[in-house]
Amino acid sequence: MKIKSQSVSSYNYLAQKGANICRSFVPVSANGTSLKGLVNVTYDTLVAVFGEPTFVSQYQDDKVTCSWELVLAEGGNGHPVVATIYDWKVYGPTPKGPYEWHVGGFSSMAVYSVQAAIAQYEAKRDGFFAV
Repeated sequence: MKIKSQSVSSYNYLAQKGANICRSFVPVSANGTSLKGLVNVTYDTLVAVFGEPTFVSQYQDDKVTCSWELVLAEGGNGHPVVATIYDWKVYGPTPKGPYEWHVGGFSSMAVYSVQAAIAQYEAKRDGFFAV
């Protein structure tokens, strides 16, 4: 099992990519998050938006082969949003093509925040302005 910590450098990476992230470096735990929704996107898009996964399994028979633990600043109330993105029970290689990735969090704002970051990236990539 390979685990990487969410470090200051990964926050800087997200900021350079234009993601609306929390600039606070107070450690936030994703423990206790649960499934809030799905997002249909490719692995490469997730890497382009959020950087490399924070967890990658060495075993294809694990329930989760890779995941991202994120702190996003899209709460609408000025509070950071904790979100996790992960595959679930693939029992094979990590999906690379279009896939319905699971989005976890403490509230449905996690799904909205992840969708907003992806939409912002796609709008810039496609030459449109994000609304």
